[in-house]
Amino acid sequence: MNRKVYQSQIYFGEGNTYLVRGIVDDNYYPVMVITGYKISKISKYWSARS
Repeated sequence: MNRKVYQSQIYFGEGNTYLVRGIVDDNYYPVMVITGYKISKISKYWSARS
């Protein structure tokens, strides 16, 4: 198993920005998505890197 996590902040309109996170297994072609979800409390799970 070779799982990776990808995340980004996505604007869904009307002032709604979410953290969208996906977990994928890249042993497959095309890559297999294991799970994905969106989180509204961005400040709890996202920190800016310098």
